[in-house]
Amino acid sequence: MLNFVSIPVTFFSENCTVIYASDTRTAAICDPGGDSMRIRDKITELNVTPERIILTHGHLDHIGAVAELKDFYSIPVYGPHEDDLFLINAIEKQSHMLRLPAAPSFTPDKFASDRDILNIAGEEFLVLHCPGHTPGHVVYYATKSKFCLTGDVIFQQSIGRTDFPRGNYDDLINSIKKNILSLPDDTILIPGHGPYTMISEEKLHNPYISE
Repeated sequence: MLNFVSIPVTFFSENCTVIYASDTRTAAICDPGGDSMRIRDKITELNVTPERIILTHGHLDHIGAVAELKDFYSIPVYGPHEDDLFLINAIEKQSHMLRLPAAPSFTPDKFASDRDILNIAGEEFLVLHCPGHTPGHVVYYATKSKFCLTGDVIFQQSIGRTDFPRGNYDDLINSIKKNILSLPDDTILIPGHGPYTMISEEKLHNPYISE
């Protein structure tokens, strides 16, 4: 059985999510934005073994603790799409702009591509390229367990901002309609900030995309 737990990190309250198998205790860490010790403590509490880090996009509040955790666990980093490399390369600049301690730089071991299939904790995840919030944003859909790690594409009754460098509102709405709303209605959405929601609820109540 696949499980997930989100750890709000930094003053951005970004959801760093640990996905893990209840039997093998293997795990992946999605979007470790900071507070690496808090993430490590949760991993110890869960008694799981991280096998990789996966990233939805390159904003600092989602990648700030990547280098530390990558080194500590000696695990690879997958994602985001290479169109977000400009953000990863600017991690020190992002830190300075937000008046945060400089986050260590890193290079993903593999960039994400649309329709990639990943095996995470024994289950297949479909990777979908969803530009708009950033040009290289991706989401991860657990095809059997039916939950989706959506980063900053969609939130409960809201959507991601598009006023950051290379953001695009039309691209974001198209990504949501094409890739998110096409998933089963009972898919649980795990956003990068805020509470979990469900596709059926967003179709009814999200003012940006309600049908």
